[in-house]
Amino acid sequence: QFDVPVKGNLDDPEFSYGKIIWKTVVNLLVKVALSPFKLIGNLASAGASALGISLGENDEVLIDSNSDTFTSEQYAKAIKMTETVRKDPKFILTYTQYYNPRKTAREYKVQQLKIDYYKEKNNKTQLNELDYRAIEEIKESSKGFQAYTKEHSAEIDKNYMMKVLPQMAAKRNADLLKVLREQPGVTKNNVKVLTAPRDQLRSYKGKPMYKVTIDVQ
Repeated sequence: QFDVPVKGNLDDPEFSYGKIIWKTVVNLLVKVALSPFKLIGNLASAGASALGISLGENDEVLIDSNSDTFTSEQYAKAIKMTETVRKDPKFILTYTQYYNPRKTAREYKVQQLKIDYYKEKNNKTQLNELDYRAIEEIKESSKGFQAYTKEHSAEIDKNYMMKVLPQMAAKRNADLLKVLREQPGVTKNNVKVLTAPRDQLRSYKGKPMYKVTIDVQ
């Protein structure tokens, strides 16, 4: 399929579109010769769409950067995307992990304070799913939690979490890659799982996620 940016009446015997199409093809070949990799990168997503493949909304898999495990829903979405390489082995899927280390470390500290606060308030040592749901409802602005934070904040070392985050990210990558490689059509060459470079993580402002891109080998 080509975009041919011309207007005219196709029923007019004087109108000839053969030369126009041929010129479009020639121009396209020139672009391939000058910048083949750029063109191939652009065609990868278009080719996937032509095969009826969709990576889903925003081509992303949201994650919890304070956890080294995945939910069943997160696994399911990541696995669904491997249909791309199943339908055409020339495609390469790259899952790139993004999160902001400082923001994640702060969220970890707040979460731990909420857990400890809830345990003390309710005299609990073991927590179940209902407890964790209740913990999620605790507002940082509540007077009780603010008082607890002021007294116990120094007990939780945020800097420790900054050191642990890369290890958690690496484990997520390894676990996700293992699951993806069990899918039909996936090989060690057509699916990659990695973490964005450190400088990109430091400046990243979005939600923790795996951004999924398609390329052609």
